[in-house]
Amino acid sequence: MAISAQDVINDIRAEVIEPLPAFFTDARLLTLVNKGQDNLVRRARLLEGTAVTSTIAGQAQYAVPSDFLGSLRVFYNNVQNGVPSWLPLKNLSVEKMAQQYPNFLSNYNPNNALKIPFNYFFIGDQIQLYPIPSVGLGNNNLCMIYEQRPTQLTLLTSPLTIDPSLVDGVVAYVLWRAWSQDAEDTKSAFWKTEFEAEVGRAKAWKKLRALDSRASLDVESFAGRSYTGYNNTMGTSVNPLGL
Repeated sequence: MAISAQDVINDIRAEVIEPLPAFFTDARLLTLVNKGQDNLVRRARLLEGTAVTSTIAGQAQYAVPSDFLGSLRVFYNNVQNGVPSWLPLKNLSVEKMAQQYPNFLSNYNPNNALKIPFNYFFIGDQIQLYPIPSVGLGNNNLCMIYEQRPTQLTLLTSPLTIDPSLVDGVVAYVLWRAWSQDAEDTKSAFWKTEFEAEVGRAKAWKKLRALDSRASLDVESFAGRSYTGYNNTMGTSVNPLGL
């Protein structure tokens, strides 16, 4: 059952003794609920999303989703005769790109005439493919699985994005900030400690979810293609997304 912002605020008002009725307005508490959920998600990396787009011939950079927090995996679908062939791309930093491919900004790689991407890196809020695709395959052939920011709550009836079992972390954050605003330093410090404990529990929750899926395909160890030096000869392929 989804937990709404109003449910959280009701729990908070039950804990806080307000010096005046509605000393903490619903609008103020809703702002703190959003901040609490944001902090918990960012600290524990709780949410994941998927975004797809189509590559364009000669275009290297593509915008990341508006709720992007961090990259997990990126796949490129090198369709062969109408058959999907999803290839996992390797993430490198700009520094690593400069070390391994000194002319990467010019997209120079004589052994990859087909310009099939096999690496990606980030510049600002753009993901950049290397080499630059030489053809626009269309049909949403670039897929990003990424760490996601939560949806901002605008109404008291709006449901939180996180799992209901993790809502105590949001409550602890709001109480920490509310007591601080009320100059109750001891109580504020207590709830700050509680929030940090809830972050730890959220991280453990995420690890348990990962263990539940341990029998799934290990894409990292799967040889999606074979290499001979810099020659990207297509070998076996994988379609982990079922697209």
